[in-house]
Amino acid sequence: MPFIAVFAGFFSVLAAVWSKTSFAVTLLRLFQGWLRAVIWFIIITLNLIMGTAMLFMWIKCHPFAKIWDSTIDGWCIDPNKIVVLYQWSAGWSGSADVILALLPWTFLINMRQTLNRRERVGVAAAMSMGVVAGVASFIKMAKLPQLNGQASDTVAVTLWGGAEGAITIMAASIPVLRALIRGDKDRPAAAQFNTIDERRLDTTSLDTLSPSRKANRGADGYVVHSA
Repeated sequence: MPFIAVFAGFFSVLAAVWSKTSFAVTLLRLFQGWLRAVIWFIIITLNLIMGTAMLFMWIKCHPFAKIWDSTIDGWCIDPNKIVVLYQWSAGWSGSADVILALLPWTFLINMRQTLNRRERVGVAAAMSMGVVAGVASFIKMAKLPQLNGQASDTVAVTLWGGAEGAITIMAASIPVLRALIRGDKDRPAAAQFNTIDERRLDTTSLDTLSPSRKANRGADGYVVHSA
């Protein structure tokens, strides 16, 4: 059981950090200036902090096997210190979820010419699921002090960690999965990104909403790029 718990905890944190990174990378193309720098800060610090937490899951004891077999002679880092590290990583993970979930609201209100009202509401609702993921991360952070070396103590932490990663993956995937439920008028069964979707992806960015770019819009509402 302790051996399985180590792997479950490791991949739970890995799913959380890479799903958040994926979501943040999606937002990078939508922002410019200092907001883009904020997203990069979140990506870098999130991977460093949570990566350190994942590393200590494997190097906290010597020899290595003592992590799951307490009968082996050796030593381990004070569990209380490890828990503090895990709490810091869970706290920043939850904070990053909330920040990344709220950022899309700052630009969706300006996307009337690119997305219709239903699409704007749908994207905002999907991306705001990150707030729920943040709540899961905060609950996991509250459960971490209960870890005292017993395998059964890891159950609640692993469950909430898995929920956090799953919710973030859904939030990051829903906007892309739109293509699977939206068919072409001439080919209803051919659900895929069509030319209009590609043009939207090319033009859906805050820099296209600046006054200098608005002047270059064509009659269809899309940006007309000069050669």
